[in-house]
Amino acid sequence: PDPPLKPGKSRSLFMQSASILSHDSYGRFLKDEVMKLDAFYALSDLYSFAASAENEFFNLLRAKLDSETKHLDDERHMETSLQNLVYHRKLLGAHAERLQEAIWQLRRHGSPDRPTHQLTKEQGKTRPSGSNLEVSNVAANQVKSATTEVEQVVLRLIDDYEHLLNRARSLSIQYKEGMEYIQNSAMLYESRKAIEQARGVARLTLLAFFFIPLGFTTSFFGMNFQELGDHLMTNLDGMAHHDESSENEPLLPGTRQRKPSVSVLPTLHNPRLIIALLTGVMFLINFGAYMMTMPASRIYEDIICHHYYDSLSGTSHLSLDTPIDEALCKVGPVQAELATVFGGLFVASSVPSLLLSMPYGILADRIGRKPVFILSVVGILLTELLGLVICWWWRVFPLRLIWAMPFTQILGGGSAVASAMLFATVADVAPAESRAQIFLIIMSGSLGAQILGPILSSKLMSWSPWPPMLLGIAIIAVGGVCFLFVPESLHHPAKPLTMSTPVSPRTTSPSRRPVDLLADVKKHLRTILSSTSMLNSTPAMLLLSTFFLVVLAVQMVQLALRDVSARFHWSLAQSGYLMSVRAAIDMTVILVILPIASHLLTRPCGPALSTRAKDYLLALLSADAMVIGCILLAVSPPLPLVLTALAIFSLGTGFMGLCRALLTELVPGDQVASLYAAVGVVEILGSIVGGPVLAKLYGIGLEWGGVWRGGPFWVVAVVAMYCIAALLAARRVEGRKGKDVDAMDAEGDGNTEVLL
Repeated sequence: PDPPLKPGKSRSLFMQSASILSHDSYGRFLKDEVMKLDAFYALSDLYSFAASAENEFFNLLRAKLDSETKHLDDERHMETSLQNLVYHRKLLGAHAERLQEAIWQLRRHGSPDRPTHQLTKEQGKTRPSGSNLEVSNVAANQVKSATTEVEQVVLRLIDDYEHLLNRARSLSIQYKEGMEYIQNSAMLYESRKAIEQARGVARLTLLAFFFIPLGFTTSFFGMNFQELGDHLMTNLDGMAHHDESSENEPLLPGTRQRKPSVSVLPTLHNPRLIIALLTGVMFLINFGAYMMTMPASRIYEDIICHHYYDSLSGTSHLSLDTPIDEALCKVGPVQAELATVFGGLFVASSVPSLLLSMPYGILADRIGRKPVFILSVVGILLTELLGLVICWWWRVFPLRLIWAMPFTQILGGGSAVASAMLFATVADVAPAESRAQIFLIIMSGSLGAQILGPILSSKLMSWSPWPPMLLGIAIIAVGGVCFLFVPESLHHPAKPLTMSTPVSPRTTSPSRRPVDLLADVKKHLRTILSSTSMLNSTPAMLLLSTFFLVVLAVQMVQLALRDVSARFHWSLAQSGYLMSVRAAIDMTVILVILPIASHLLTRPCGPALSTRAKDYLLALLSADAMVIGCILLAVSPPLPLVLTALAIFSLGTGFMGLCRALLTELVPGDQVASLYAAVGVVEILGSIVGGPVLAKLYGIGLEWGGVWRGGPFWVVAVVAMYCIAALLAARRVEGRKGKDVDAMDAEGDGNTEVLL
């Protein structure tokens, strides 16, 4: 018999050697007579070899555990080590199951269905007698000795395999502890990183607390309100050459001169400087917005990714506190939910602007562009700050709660109203013949921001997505402050003043005040109807409908960037650089290609087109470029063709500015703000309808694959084709009206000659 085991020792030597498997050495430690009697005994060396190999495998896993938990230098190494430990622990679980099955098989040795003790079975069939009795006794002794030998081998193997099973369970516990150690190390690393970020945030917060209160304060003291109403509003020239002495004289006889109740910020009066300042405002606000685009996408994606892996079970489960690499967030369910979140956010952002764009536009045609613009910027800042709060406490608030944050834009109407006020100011200042070019110059400020914003944002995102978010909010606030130095461009003709004796507000009797509420309501309704009368023109309605494409184009580009990130395994920071390259192409189109094309189309030695015909032609060519780019993106091409398609699509950048200039010529100057508010309403409708549709089609494309992945791009291509048809129809209607007007003028001239 084998000597007694020492504590913690096994009978097996666990020697991993393939020599026992060769035909000439296999079973050299086994007894031939026993192998003839028991088939399991003949295979016992295979069990020993498997046990030896399993032991060496566990030694390897133990060494891997030590190496994975020894060097935790950076966050990426922690994530890789954690993934390796999860995989190895899964292997340990599988091996433990196999060991349990092997132990069960070993314990079943000797059961009736096992081929053992053949000699005993033969002896049981006949009774030994006479001379066979001695032989039978010898055989019985051999069987007994063989049975004892086999039982010892079985017990040794069971002991070995139970030892391996216990070791597998112990290693599994050690792996679990190692995973917890890595998670704790990652949390400590994140805490240190958060402390460093907090120091940077403190500096950015100091800037924010300097600029945002300044914006609130100057928004009240820089609006250039006049005390006696609309008839005292002056245009830019009047503001530039206003007589100082007349400002100090009372406007109504019998009234006492009063000092201004508020101080007014100095404003510019040179139209060129005003255009430059407006371009700077456009740059700053869009710079802040583009700085927040990719960081917001990364923050949303990370939140969705954590919730997704937390909802899984088994080895794929990762807790909410576990850092997750961005590459793991490119799976279909995460990207589909991200598209849904952005689609819903577009819709939610559209509701306040849809309901309030026209009222704020009418208000701007009454009190001026500046106060409405400042109010819009304040609402935008409140929206972004609320979004930061929701994302910072993402474990408390569901991410879809960001769909509610645009309702703070009830204050000012949101970005649609702000854009309308800025372009309305430009339309007030710019002459008609160069208005389209000035619109494109203003848009170049946005494109400059689109170039620089993602670059700086991507640099900061390599550290964390939160600094570019905070810096973007501060820059938007600075843009709002800069707009305070733009003079109020709204000009109303002066109303004749009556010389009746003024009535002092202190002596006004309450019975004299108007109490007819119904009359006031009718008056305001007539005002609203008169402000929307510019929509009665067929060309205006056709041109207005083309702005549906503008918002779809913006959403499509963002969707294309996320699709590039998912298809080609780019990080969102890398996609941000692609946005900057596209913006550089856009700026080249606006500042180089379109001006050269305008000059070639209008010069006398060339086609000599009129300004309006030239704008129509360039708008049609821009829409054609967008159609071609969308079709190329829709076929899901390889990366070089995707970049080519985005470049072709960028050739249509001037479409919005050209259509805005064409539309502005159709309305009087005192209805420009209302017109641009209507443009904002169309863009909002595009967000409400197009946002969810594009997001849903993209989700279907991710699920079905193939040509379905290009569904959103096909939709934008169809809308661009409609815009081409609308431009052609509007031009045709204008051509007919122009011929009618020329005929009427000719007839009038003839009648005049007859009378003379």
